Amino acid sequence: MRVVFLWHVCFWIVGLCLLNYGDCFNHGTGRWSFGIIGDIQYVNAPDAPNFQNTVLRRYRQSLETFKSAVVEKWRGNDELKFSLCLGDQLDGKANSMDMLAACRADILGVAGSMEQDVHYAFGNHDHYCFSREE
Repeated sequence: MRVVFLWHVCFWIVGLCLLNYGDCFNHGTGRWSFGIIGDIQYVNAPDAPNFQNTVLRRYRQSLETFKSAVVEKWRGNDELKFSLCLGDQLDGKANSMDMLAACRADILGVAGSMEQDVHYAFGNHDHYCFSREE
């Protein structure tokens, strides 16, 4: 059920973006692309296992991976017209560790450096890490 719902949300967001960027087809080669990133789940905390103790969560590395996507893949790409951030930008630990403001600044600093428009969908972690205005 969750996967089906996520696909519906993704198609809805992409559809809205296509309405805004549809005129891209009328210029140049007619080629364009968009970036998608989701579940960054960043917090400035040491690596730790997940709740089931089956996977090591690399919290700080997630911000570096996001930066890499923005700087190495998306910056300067003329065909990239917009990006979608599909939620869970911060991990819930940011709120419980009193690091919320600093972690939000880190993640929004990277997102703010994007040259293209960024469209957001809230994830479950975002509801307690961001206000609607942010």
